[in-house]
Amino acid sequence: MEITNNPWLTKLILICLLFFSLISDSFPQVYGVSAKALEPLENILKEISLKNIIYIGENHNNPRHVFIQLKIIEHLYNRNKQIAIGMEIFERKFQNLVDSLVEGSINEKEFLRKTGISNYETYKPIIEYAKKHRIKIIALNADSKIIKKVSQEGFDSLNFSEKRRIPSLDLSDDAYRSWLKKIYELHKQTKIKDFESFYYAQIIRDETMADTIAKFLKYHKDYQIVVISGKGHIIYGYGIPK
Repeated sequence: MEITNNPWLTKLILICLLFFSLISDSFPQVYGVSAKALEPLENILKEISLKNIIYIGENHNNPRHVFIQLKIIEHLYNRNKQIAIGMEIFERKFQNLVDSLVEGSINEKEFLRKTGISNYETYKPIIEYAKKHRIKIIALNADSKIIKKVSQEGFDSLNFSEKRRIPSLDLSDDAYRSWLKKIYELHKQTKIKDFESFYYAQIIRDETMADTIAKFLKYHKDYQIVVISGKGHIIYGYGIPK
């Protein structure tokens, strides 16, 4: 995705959450990595409060990460009701169902039946908070069927209709490609066809999520958006932010 002359693109921040001395079900003091030093979460919250886009990288299905994500969302909502939550766990083809879930016109059981989402329970605290306050949840991710097909059969296996559902792909970031190559080495014993297939699948997810965020902000210029995704999609500013 290529966007130029968009001032909100310069007003973003990436958050990496670190956790220390986790004991049973309690949550300790939480720290975030800022540009200068390791600081308490309270300081990080002050820094991000006026940013248009806040990216929070996570390890998927980690309830401790969800706990902190919710704290950040609560802080932002308490000072600005015009916020939205972008979530990687939802494919954007399910946006209407996500809207219905937040609005209360579809129940949880029916939502899960229609979407087949397996990790809903982990993120339920965030979803329930959004439902309570009618906060927009944006379904960010690419179609899992397309991602699976690209991963296992290669990008050229996609037909014309499938390719039309994908945003334009920027494959020019050599540093990101090199970093992904290292990640691929940890996954190559799976059903992934080869590195090129792995690479294209990652870029399709990145571009789809970036495209979804950009389109939302185009029509909601006064909103803040909190983006919750796997850390691999935002680390070092690669992927979605770039």
